[in-house]
Amino acid sequence: MLLGSRRDELAGLAATFDSMAERIGSLIIDQRQRLAEMSHELRTPLARIEMAVSLAEQSGAPTILLRRIRQDCTAMRALVEDSLTLSWLETERPRLRDETLDLTDLLDSIIDDARFEFPDRHIDTQLPVEAELTGSCHRALGQAIENIVRNALEHTPPDGTVSIHLNCDPQTYLLEVIDEGPGVPEQWLERIFQPFERLSSDRAGFGLGLALAQRQVFAIGGCLTARNNEQGGLCMTIRLPREVSAA
Repeated sequence: MLLGSRRDELAGLAATFDSMAERIGSLIIDQRQRLAEMSHELRTPLARIEMAVSLAEQSGAPTILLRRIRQDCTAMRALVEDSLTLSWLETERPRLRDETLDLTDLLDSIIDDARFEFPDRHIDTQLPVEAELTGSCHRALGQAIENIVRNALEHTPPDGTVSIHLNCDPQTYLLEVIDEGPGVPEQWLERIFQPFERLSSDRAGFGLGLALAQRQVFAIGGCLTARNNEQGGLCMTIRLPREVSAA
């Protein structure tokens, strides 16, 4: 909308309208791209399910095939639920800050599950005895950290180590998750937080895990960033204020 050099309320309203229209247009494009990417991601488990069903119908021992069908169905359900959660976080921008939790207890639970899921990787931890966090959300923060830890373990080779360190000062908790993977080119460090981002045609995409984690951490008043570790691998850093108002 062109209003020349006007600086009155009408000009301000026009600028707000233009900004809103631009954001809506950007959201529409993002949603279309996300639907296309999700459709692509669903094709592989759907194809496996169809093949497994066909083989199960012909086989005299379908138990293994049915177990694989169950796994793929679970993966597709998780993908759909994560997509819906991500869309809700981006469109509604909620403030999830009405719970108090112990960050050390939350990390201990996540790490125990990770060690069970990845028995061929090592997890080195440096955690305080307790770390009270107010104005947070147990479910959102737990899922975010779980996605980050799982991503680190998946990119760390067998017998490698993922380091999880939690430090605190009077105002802030600093959580670092460091893997022993190949790292990420510097110019792509921000792109790994985009849904289904593929850094190149010959590498697997990042799915929704890191994108969802970044939005969840933001919703509880923190921030999630990535950098390449000096000794190799990727370092994911969560900064959380120790006390956040729920208002």
